[in-house]
Amino acid sequence: MFDKASIEKEKQEFQKLFLAPEHRSIVDDMAKIVLRRIEIDPLALKGFVWRAMKKWQIENNLTMRELATKSKSDRVVAVKKITEMTRDSIKRVLKNKSDESLVDQVFEEVFQAYVSKWSDR
Repeated sequence: MFDKASIEKEKQEFQKLFLAPEHRSIVDDMAKIVLRRIEIDPLALKGFVWRAMKKWQIENNLTMRELATKSKSDRVVAVKKITEMTRDSIKRVLKNKSDESLVDQVFEEVFQAYVSKWSDR
């Protein structure tokens, strides 16, 4: 379903990641939603997430720890953007563009899970 070289690159990227335990737990739970419907290496998926988080932090000059102290609406907007960035990165490495709608559906489900399960913390 995916370009192998891109998947390997993201696996390597994720292995560099340090997340606070509470953020790692959320990323792990959100990844489980994706992995139920899309066949992708779990470390590669988390590498895509990490890359999106890193890019968002740079663009917004804010760390994930600082984001956690913001209002619920700020956190929801940020997670929506990070989810979209992750989705778009994954879509770029699809072998078959007909799989894009599945990726769109799954990442909308991931975002909705964040809103319902974790945004009120």
